[in-house]
Amino acid sequence: MDWLAIVPVFVIGMFLLITWNALSPIRFIQQQRAEREKRLKEWQDLKASEAEEEASLSKHSDNNPL
Repeated sequence: MDWLAIVPVFVIGMFLLITWNALSPIRFIQQQRAEREKRLKEWQDLKASEAEEEASLSKHSDNNPL
């Protein structure tokens, strides 16, 4: 068996495997989904803090009428 013919095939195969893993559409979709979930959580936290602040301000304005 000629090992010199197998080595280039193995090297090219490893290169393609590494390239596919780096450019995998599945990994890209998972990354996009994670970023979307992170932005959604940040948005929900922001809306919750705004609601708490508004409730706090309305509570203080009810106690101190002008």
